[in-house]
Amino acid sequence: MPTSPTSDDRGSIAQPQDTGAHSALSKADILYEIFGYFGYARFHGIDAETHIVARHVRSEDHQIDIKRTRTLARAARVCKAFSEPALATLWRQLPELLPVFRLLPSLQKVQKNVKVRGRPGGNIYDLTEDVSPGDWDRLCHYAARVRDLYHVDPPSTSREHGDITDDSWKAIARLLAGRPLFPNLHSLDWWAFEPEPDFTRLGMVLAPSIEILSINCNSPHGSPSSIWEAPLQALIDSIPRSVPQLLDICFSIDTLDIQCVLIPLSHNHPRSLRHLQIISMPDLPTPTIDNTAAALALARFASLESLALVTPKFGSVSAADVSRGVRLDNLVKLHIWCTPGNFPRPIDMFTSANLRTLMLRWPCPDDLATFRDACATWARNFPKLETFECYVTSYVEHPADAQWPISTAFEAMLSLRQLRSVRLILFATVPIYVRDSDLVAFAQAWPALEVLDVETSTTGDPLTGLPLSLLMPFFTGAKSANPPCFQVGLPGLEAFAAGCPRLMMLGLTNLVIREEDVARLPPVPPNPRHKLRMFAAVYGMTRSAFCLVRDRLFPGLEEAFDEKGRLDWS
Repeated sequence: MPTSPTSDDRGSIAQPQDTGAHSALSKADILYEIFGYFGYARFHGIDAETHIVARHVRSEDHQIDIKRTRTLARAARVCKAFSEPALATLWRQLPELLPVFRLLPSLQKVQKNVKVRGRPGGNIYDLTEDVSPGDWDRLCHYAARVRDLYHVDPPSTSREHGDITDDSWKAIARLLAGRPLFPNLHSLDWWAFEPEPDFTRLGMVLAPSIEILSINCNSPHGSPSSIWEAPLQALIDSIPRSVPQLLDICFSIDTLDIQCVLIPLSHNHPRSLRHLQIISMPDLPTPTIDNTAAALALARFASLESLALVTPKFGSVSAADVSRGVRLDNLVKLHIWCTPGNFPRPIDMFTSANLRTLMLRWPCPDDLATFRDACATWARNFPKLETFECYVTSYVEHPADAQWPISTAFEAMLSLRQLRSVRLILFATVPIYVRDSDLVAFAQAWPALEVLDVETSTTGDPLTGLPLSLLMPFFTGAKSANPPCFQVGLPGLEAFAAGCPRLMMLGLTNLVIREEDVARLPPVPPNPRHKLRMFAAVYGMTRSAFCLVRDRLFPGLEEAFDEKGRLDWS
């Protein structure tokens, strides 16, 4: 989502002329650049990706954004030169529909402090009179400026939120006469709390110019999922016609089965579609569904470049389906959850000669042979992998004598010498331990490594944030300042200093400094130009340990300590 001005924002303001070898910025360019700093993402210092901005819009603190919008509104009134760039920035992103509707003088507040889109404290407005042509033209003029709309779950405090009555929506629909409300919309994040009327209203907002679309189905607790299926099918059927230039679509479907989206969308999606994400997070525990049909539907998305299936409901598939496979050679990024206790694994179906990023949430099997076989399948099916993230879960405690070395468990992945970024996050109950010999194996196998994060989560689920005490009431393991499953020290770090010159970020659970290891360290860093800048360990990283590692191994380490003398990478 660019914050710099574009030609469609500028109206009739003159553009700089090409003067040959050199061209200078015009006054208009300079003003657009200045006011560009007041764009939502740029002003708040966040990434401009749609889902990140949407999450920020839903946050509780809005006072800073009120200052941003008021500054832009006041600047637009200063002079004619300020007006256009200030208004372009002010209207580029909207947190909800109400600001546009309130441009109509006949819109009056008729209810206060009522529940609106799942939140109390909202207001309801109504068009008490017919909308004049002049007022409608004014609304359309400002609506044409909107590029990004976040019609999301409103915050519980601070910013006013509201809606208009059903009769007012019908009046708006008549005035639109089939045209989209925002004809130049680029990205849309839409939250629906009930299929009707929310999907009907969504139809008024969908525009051919939309490239990024996120649809959230927020089914009230206890309501049947069946009420969503037919409206969702109708909505998906309309997408190729309504948004033919769509590049990126995300469905968050709450407790619905992913087949409700995958199968109809696989038959009827825009040819332009490149990125697909489906999120379904039902309450635990949840039954696993056989999703063979849904998985095979993925083969119809031949043009996809990234795919994310984030749902515990994505269960087992048949061995015949795995043998047929789902080949998506345009796919460069895959993110998938695997459900405990299911074999064959859905991930085993996928092959891509060009996949660069693989992100897995994977239940730990009961035996090492199965673990190693899975890794061999991933290495074989994705030979060009550069980024590998694996969150390994386990809800069963294993005896200490049944643990496996991490480099043995992931041995097949060591054949992918082009790997640049690796994250291995393990539940505390996963029967895997980490030693210096494992880090030495990683350093020797992955010379191009730039990021490595190997951690054991002793407090909870690293993805959902749920504590182990809730997920596993029987778990007796306690947070330890010296976890026995993770004992690495200077020999492992020395291997990275010698074998991974591009390593820039390193994260570990525990660092153990032994006197005999210190005595064996070289007097000067083996690679004075080593690129490691950030190194953090949950336990064992004292100031003295940090200084030792910096002075003898990684001279470029950046020092960041909080007021209590602890390392602080925030």
